[in-house]
Amino acid sequence: MTTKTPVEPGRFTELAELQHVTRTQSASGQHTPTWETIASVWLGFQAQTSSAGESTLAGQVKSPLRIMVRLYQRDDVFANQRFRLSDGRVLSILGVFNRFVGDGEMTVLCVEAAHDG
Repeated sequence: MTTKTPVEPGRFTELAELQHVTRTQSASGQHTPTWETIASVWLGFQAQTSSAGESTLAGQVKSPLRIMVRLYQRDDVFANQRFRLSDGRVLSILGVFNRFVGDGEMTVLCVEAAHDG
């Protein structure tokens, strides 16, 4: 029998929707992405950093914000999914780490999306 270290109460303070993209094809043959909610999850933010890449938005240079997110272990979290936060912000998942470590938590590297697309 495997025992897990209890997760510290109060670490996960942000309720979010875990979403994955599906593509539907229109009559004209165009593929339209649609985001579907898989689950509601509680997140905790571990660290935020600016990446080296920069983008220009409305004439201003803006660096994407990379965010390390912690959540309870799940086996259905993958890169190319996203978290939609309760305030409407979107965090695109870049990578998943320590998914199967026995402490009951996992770490996900995200970047804050510039728009909802």
